[in-house]
Order: sequence, then C-alpha cells, then structure tokens
Amino acid sequence: MAGQNGHKARVWIVAIFLLGLYLGLLGRLYVIQGMDQGRFQDLAQSQHFVQVTKPERRGTILDCRGRPLACSAQVPSVFADPRQIDDPEATAHRLAEFLGLDAALLLSRLQQPMGLVCIKRNMPPEQIARLKGHPALLELGEALEFRDSALYARPAKVTDPEAAAAALAPLLNRDAEELRTDLDGLRQFVWVKRKVSEQDARRVMAAGLEGVGILPEYKRSYPQGELAGQLIGFVGMDEEGLEGIERTCGGLLAPTPGRAKLQRDAAGRYIAVSDAVLHPPQPGADLELTVDSVIQGYVEAALDEVCDLWGPKGGAFAVVVDPRTGSVLAAASSPGYDPNKYTEYEPADLKRRARARYIVDWMEPGSIMKPFVFAGAFNERLITEETPIFCENGMWLIGGTRRFRDVHAYGTMPASLVLIKSSNIGTAKIGQRLGPERLYEYLTRFGFGRPTGFEMPGENPGRLRPPSRWTSFSLPSISVGQEVCVTSMQMAMAYSALANDGLLLHPRLIQRVRRADGTWIERPTKVVHRAVPASVAQRVRRLLCGVVEEGTGKAARNPAYTIGGKTGTAQKPVVGGFSRTQVICSFVGMAPIENPRLVVVVSVDEPTKSAGGRFYGGTVAAPAAGQIIKQTLAYWGVPPDKPQALVRLGYGGDRPKGTP
Repeated sequence: MAGQNGHKARVWIVAIFLLGLYLGLLGRLYVIQGMDQGRFQDLAQSQHFVQVTKPERRGTILDCRGRPLACSAQVPSVFADPRQIDDPEATAHRLAEFLGLDAALLLSRLQQPMGLVCIKRNMPPEQIARLKGHPALLELGEALEFRDSALYARPAKVTDPEAAAAALAPLLNRDAEELRTDLDGLRQFVWVKRKVSEQDARRVMAAGLEGVGILPEYKRSYPQGELAGQLIGFVGMDEEGLEGIERTCGGLLAPTPGRAKLQRDAAGRYIAVSDAVLHPPQPGADLELTVDSVIQGYVEAALDEVCDLWGPKGGAFAVVVDPRTGSVLAAASSPGYDPNKYTEYEPADLKRRARARYIVDWMEPGSIMKPFVFAGAFNERLITEETPIFCENGMWLIGGTRRFRDVHAYGTMPASLVLIKSSNIGTAKIGQRLGPERLYEYLTRFGFGRPTGFEMPGENPGRLRPPSRWTSFSLPSISVGQEVCVTSMQMAMAYSALANDGLLLHPRLIQRVRRADGTWIERPTKVVHRAVPASVAQRVRRLLCGVVEEGTGKAARNPAYTIGGKTGTAQKPVVGGFSRTQVICSFVGMAPIENPRLVVVVSVDEPTKSAGGRFYGGTVAAPAAGQIIKQTLAYWGVPPDKPQALVRLGYGGDRPKGTP
C-alpha cells in the first residue's frame, strides 16, 4: 500500500512539474506573442529589411519644340548595411577592387558610428529625474543626453559598449544585446558608390557580399552639351539644382521621393524592394522653355566667332527675344561650359564660365540708350524728325568744364540724323529739352533701374539714380548712356517695347509646365505697362532702320530684310575720366522693322584684337547681331520684305539720306 502511495505521489509530482512547465511555456509564449510582439517584430524587421528612400525622376527640361535640354535616367548605386557585415575589412577591399575606391577610406565609412542614437523613448519625468543621478549614467557623462522625454547616446564617446549596455539595460528595461548594438552605433545604410555603370553593378552583385546591395537612382544628363549651359545650369549628386534654371525652378523640377523596404536574403544580400511601398514617390514637373535650341546654337556660334576675331577680355554675351510675347529665344555668354562635365573645371574657371552675364553684370550702355531719349521727346512733342539740332561741330563745352565730343564734326542736322549718325551732342541737347524729371520718367517706363523678373538666379537691377541725386552733368551724360547701368536683358526688353508698339513685357522663359498627371499648364505673356503710344514706337523704329541702312549700323544690313538697330560704344570709367581703349561694344537690332519678329542684343566686353577695324559697336557687335537675325529669319521661313518695306518707310528713291 505504501509502495502504491509512493508511486502515485511521484506521478503527481511529475504531472505537476509538467503542468507547470507547460504553463510556463504558455506564459512565455503569451509574452512573446502579446506583450513583446512589437519588439520582436521590430527585431525581425531590422534583421531582414532596411528602409530606403525610393527615388523618382527629376523633371525634364525641353526647348520650345520639345527637344530635351536636361533629362534624368535610372542608374544603379551601391550601398551597404554595416550591421550585417561580419568582416568589414575584407568587404571594403573587395568593393574597392570592383569600384576603384580607396579601401582604407571605405572601411572607415563602414565603421563610422552614427552621431546620435535614441536608446529609450517616452520616459516619464520621474524616471528621467531618477536616471540623471544614477552612477551608471554619470560615469558615461557626455556619451548620453536627455532630450524631451527620450535618452540619446553618442556612440563615438562610448569607450566600452558591452560594459555600458550591461549597466544600462536593467535601468532602461532593455535587452542588453540589443542595447549594445545601438551603442556600437553602426549605421544601417551607407553609400559605397553612387551612380555606377551597369557593368560595375553586375560585378558587385555577382560577388555576393553580405550586407551589400544595389539601389536604383537617377542621373542627370544634358544631351545638348554646352548648348544653353548657363541657362540650364546643373545639379549636384543628390539632384539638387546648383545653377541656372535647375536652381531657380528646383521646386518645380524636384521629385518627391518615396520610402520603401529592401529585403535581405539568407546570405545577407539585399535583393529586391518589397512590394509594399511605404510612401509612393512623385516625379518632378517637366518644363518647356521658350528657348529654341537652333537659335541658341546660332547665338553661341556667333559669340564664339566674335571672341576669336576680337579677343575680348571680358567675353561676349547676347540675348534674343520675341518682342510680341516677351519669350526669350536664346541667351548666352562666351566662353561657356558643358554642364555634363562641370566637376572637371577649376572652381574659379567654372564660376566665370557659368556666369550668366546678360542678367548678372551691369554696364554703361552708351549710345544704345539714345532711342529712349527720342521716344520721350517725340511723345512730349518736343521735336519731330525734321527739327534742326546744332551739333556744335563736334565739341560742346558744358558748364565751362565738361567737354562733350562726337566722333565726327557735325553742324546743324535734322533730329532724325542725330540718331542715325549717333551724335552725342545732338542727343544730349534733346535730353535737355526733356529735362531731368521727364527723362527719368521715360527711362523707368522702359524698365531701367529695376529687375525684369527673368527666371534665373542673380538678376542685377541695374542702376538709375533719381534726379534728386543727379549732378549738373548727369542730364547730358545719361542721355548718351553714361551714369546709368543696365543689363543686356533690360536692354532687350526695352527695345522689345519699341518693337511691340510701345508695350513693355516681362521676359518669358518658361512656356508651359507638365504636372505629374500629364496635364500641361501654360505660362501666359505678362504685360508690365505701356511705355509709349504705338505711333511713337513706330517713329523710333523708322529711325532705327535708318541707322542700319545709312548710319553707324551698316555692318548689320541684310539684302533681304529691313533691320533696325542702334550701335553703342561705352567707354569704361577710369581714374580721371573714361578710357579710350577699354570699351564695351554693343548692338541692338530688330527685324523685319515694320513687324519685328525678334530683338537681338550683342555686347562685346573690352576687345583687344584690332581685327582690321576700330573698337566700335558698329564694327565689333553689329556683324554678329546681323548674322543671328539673318539665320533666324531664314530658319523661321519669314518672307523677305525688301525693297518694298524700304519704300514704305521712306528710304527708297532719291530721297535725301536721313529724312524718312
């Protein structure tokens, strides 16, 4: 009996033990599946997935006829997860061999800890107060930092992560091994080399390196090379705009990146992006510009030819505008650069080449300012084309001290010839009839002294002081383009107002924008205001035609089209006056003169080679502008208007020269 009872007791003991073991396993399972479910899921996620940015395409930049000027294509990039790499040194050497990198530098990046790691969140104030005075935290000192309700660690300042984890784990109610991983501070994601070739990417993947994977990115390219480089600009490694339209319109062009998970296989390699995209990316908007690649090519070729011929110290720059809409058809400075290779230029050289001088640099315009004096005088009915103006036989003494000179000694001639022959003395006298206040008013009406609103970075507003700051010499000086500074874009828009029957427009660079849904949004022409009546603008244009047909702009003359324009030779200021050798030679032209389709501004900064002629706007800049006008009108198929238009304008037959 006693034996049977002993046997039963042993059975019960074993049963109770097994039941307790079973209940303990159930309890542990409950903790794992219930209370600690989130923590273990996070651990599993961290071991098998890594969250990455999912890139998207930056918007394409097109010319007005849909030709690509800037576009992005998908390319592979190599990354690593240092936490999953057991032998960083060997991995660094293999990757360096495949990708042409410095192994030591790559190893330091793989082992570089994060700056700050959160090791405990959402702590109540009483726990924070208790921890701040605990010896374990005091011993770690600057390696730990409380922010709001969280505790952060600086892995670089933790000398013994294992000992620190053992001391902190019970205080923070964390697993010591997980905490040690945080205190090691290894980054979850490190770029090894971005935007590599397909061949290099295949070599890396074929090596099967643990913790190494490939991600798609986008690489910017400029199919036209140097063409419109200053207008378009370029982007950095992260596709952020650094110059030109890429910078100014970065908000439109930039995509919205998404977030996705990259899965790790059993061998530790990241093989594919999970189907579950956390945040879908959105591509950037496409921009269609007003620029025409063909006309841009004409302009850049003409500027290169000018630079070869005249050797200007400051280069040459030009703008072409459609005066009917304000559309900028071309804009360039020479020398230029290739945005595909911007990293190959020395920084100072790149800065010089990327400088969009037609909007960034101001200059004294010289005689190309004179037509606006005539526009004001015509509108105020102070002169007509036949009004006689005495030009002092080439030298005029103002105020007893200031000598005003003309290149040639002119006597009395009609006002029309004053502009056609570009008499400084005659124009200054017409400016005196206007007076300071009215001259200032008309120059501001044509947009001088303020930015045009061109959609490029760094536009210079120019300089036009109010009459209250003028001296006794300012009125005649400003009348002939001295004591005032303008940009080529300001001058292009002012002449466009003359070409557009008196309406001043904002320059237009973006023609339309294509959103992510594929719809195009037009950018309309914007009128600033009416500068002068249409009849006044037409009268000035007739005189500008005389400048090219009979005056200082003959080098721009074309046998098929009527061209109107004005030459300018601005002497650079030096100590004690103005230089006779340091000059900016300019020409502004428009055609056909009765219904202008384009306005062209060409400026050449300080020519140094004689090229068989003297440094004047009519000899240096006018031929280039004439060439651009001729090529563009032929490209558009505009029918010739000579000789009929000349007869209508009063320049045909036996009429005395300069009397339209």
